[in-house]
Amino acid sequence: MSSINPNFEVRRYSITNTPTLVKSGLTELWGWNIINANAAIAYVQLFDIPSTTAPGFVLGTTIPTRVIVVPTGAGSFSFQSFLEENHPTFKNGLVIAVTTTETNSIALGSAISLYLDVE
Repeated sequence: MSSINPNFEVRRYSITNTPTLVKSGLTELWGWNIINANAAIAYVQLFDIPSTTAPGFVLGTTIPTRVIVVPTGAGSFSFQSFLEENHPTFKNGLVIAVTTTETNSIALGSAISLYLDVE
């Protein structure tokens, strides 16, 4: 993938409802490719927090900073930002989890594949 910013790195994850730290500190999200082979819609919850043990963070209670909705049955959702002003930035860090709704903590039938372009 090409980008206006050549310093990003691609990180691959197999994600469930277990919160996963992508990066602590300032994190710029330049793009993603998400593959959902489940029969249910996947909701990728993104949190602007420094770690999975941040004070007060509870999946299913803490409101996510952003949610990406991914279609069912081998559905894929891709995004890539080429402009400085169009990509999401997380000031404290980026923690992600995948659930069955926008704000709950219930796991899908199986993990989804997630590729992130982060700096």
